[in-house]
Amino acid sequence: MIQLVHDPLNMFHRFGNLISLIKKLLSQDWIVDLCHTLREGNSAGDCLVKLGAKSIDKLVLLDTAPSYLSSMLLVDALDISFVRH
Repeated sequence: MIQLVHDPLNMFHRFGNLISLIKKLLSQDWIVDLCHTLREGNSAGDCLVKLGAKSIDKLVLLDTAPSYLSSMLLVDALDISFVRH
């Protein structure tokens, strides 16, 4: 990202507008730290998709959420971010 901000602006880049705004912020007479955080808020949904992909059945109906999803559902409900490696 740092290279994109310091290179000449290519407005055809898919993030051209965002890069332009960042350049305007950085051109101001102040100190700016930008931090990008990726937040994927549906880890429970991702887990269920993986569960379905591993299943040999065409359709699986769950009456209740599996116990291992409880913490994922709580994290999603609380809107908590986590670092992904």
